[in-house]
This record gives sequence, C-alpha cells and structure tokens, in this order.
Amino acid sequence: MTASEPTARRRLPPGERRTQILAAARELFAQRPLEEVSSADVAAAAGVTRALVHHYFGGISDVYLAVYEDLARAMGDVRNRGVETPIDERIGYNAAAFLDVLAEHREMWLASVAGGIASPEVRRLARAVRETTVEQMLVVNADVLDDTPATRVCLRGYVGLINVVCREWLTGRVTREQTELILTSVFLDLVRRTVPRVGD
Repeated sequence: MTASEPTARRRLPPGERRTQILAAARELFAQRPLEEVSSADVAAAAGVTRALVHHYFGGISDVYLAVYEDLARAMGDVRNRGVETPIDERIGYNAAAFLDVLAEHREMWLASVAGGIASPEVRRLARAVRETTVEQMLVVNADVLDDTPATRVCLRGYVGLINVVCREWLTGRVTREQTELILTSVFLDLVRRTVPRVGD
C-alpha cells in the first residue's frame, strides 16, 4: 500500500475532491510549465487516481483552465477605489489591494503565469481576464483616462508589466515595497505623460 492510497479511497463530497485536486495542480503549475505536468502528476500529488482527475476535469489542459478560472474569480474580488478618491491616493490603495489578493492566491497566480497558454480555451480566458482588468482601470480612473484605442494599448502593456513585476516579487527577487513603488509610479507616469503623448 502506498502513502497515497488511503487518501484516494477516502470518500469526499465532489466539491471537496475537486478542491483537493485543484490545490495539488496549482502547486505543480507554479513550479513547472504546463507541458511538463501530466494528469498522472496531478493525481499523484493529490493522492487520487488518474481516472478521478479525468472524471472531474478531463485532460491536463482542462485542469489548467480550471485553475485559471479560479484565479479570474479571485482577481474579481479586488476592491478598487475610484474617481471619488484623489489620483495619487487611489493608485496607491488599488495597487496595495491588488497585491493583497495576489499574496493570498500566490500559487494560483504563479501557476497561471508560469503554466503557459496551451489551449484555445485558456488563451481566450487569458484575453478575457486582461480585457476585464483594462475595463476596470478605465472605470476607476475615468477622471484621468479617456477610453480610446491608444489608451487601451497602453493599459494592456501595463498589465504585461504587472505580470513580470509581480512574478519577481512572488519569487523573492524584489520586495513588496519595491513592487508597490513600481506599479504606482509607472501607472502615474502612464496616466500623466505616456497616454497623452500616445494619443497626440
């Protein structure tokens, strides 16, 4: 009998079993790219059979998609301040709130960034998450940003910068304070200098 067998045989409600499998998958995806993780790896890490992973999710891309969907919901929980708050205070608050949620879902976020975008479904969801983020930034900063194609290009670039800087933070290469400084100063420069110049 292996160490994983008792866990595999213990009956759990479907929701708990799904959560158990996703938790194991998140850790694996945070450590290795999607193409280096198999459904057998997820099953072993979760202490269940490979057939059970396929029963709940299908193939490994479906597992990754479920991880990404959970992340998208978590990111939707970020509570931003809007135009009622002065811009400097607002940007600092919103950056801190975003990083708080990221810290709470560290493995999930790293899995989404490091895992790779393999399937069309995952690519579509990644684009949807990016565009939702852009929409949110436009809404909460409507007093300083006009919704134009040029503005959206700049904001999409900023989302890419967020991914790079936050990965550096979550893997220990920069501090939380440095991360907040980068995100706030770059965004303020984007609002005050870059977007107006790009829009000319």
